[in-house]
Amino acid sequence: MAGHYETGGVLYDEMRVLSIHGDFIRYEITGSVDVTLHYGSGSDGATIEENFPFVCTTAATTAEPLKLLSDRTEMKVDTSSWHGEPEEEDAP
Repeated sequence: MAGHYETGGVLYDEMRVLSIHGDFIRYEITGSVDVTLHYGSGSDGATIEENFPFVCTTAATTAEPLKLLSDRTEMKVDTSSWHGEPEEEDAP
């Protein structure tokens, strides 16, 4: 999308429990992330501010249910709006 980018604010909308199995709780977190896209360099550089939705699946132990485990975390950022791709609900 860009030669360089910066991640800004990360806002979450919802955190819900997917499952509880043994010693682990699986969560799904949805929200959006602010990014700054950088193009070019020096005096001819340009930046564009964007916001994209994300879905994150993660886990925590039942002993520490709010301490999310990075090795059990997967983040997916939906950049389809940037590429002009139709959203899933609008797709044929």
